[in-house]
Amino acid sequence: MIILKYYNQDTIKFVFCDNGVGVPEDLDWRNTKSLGLNLIVHLAEKQLGGSIRLDREKGTCFTIKFNRDNNQPEV
Repeated sequence: MIILKYYNQDTIKFVFCDNGVGVPEDLDWRNTKSLGLNLIVHLAEKQLGGSIRLDREKGTCFTIKFNRDNNQPEV
């Protein structure tokens, strides 16, 4: 599942989930050697200046929230 929508007037919410085996509870997903997880965290926090949250309840579900930049052209 992938969702991209306005969370409120100034914030965009991006959610991507799967119902697979999930990220192990003992894995520090913010500090791992996994290139994919490092890219996700770096993109969310450093490039977008947002926040990222992991929900492991039913597979893997990442929620990224970031501010809308009104100075960027519409695509």
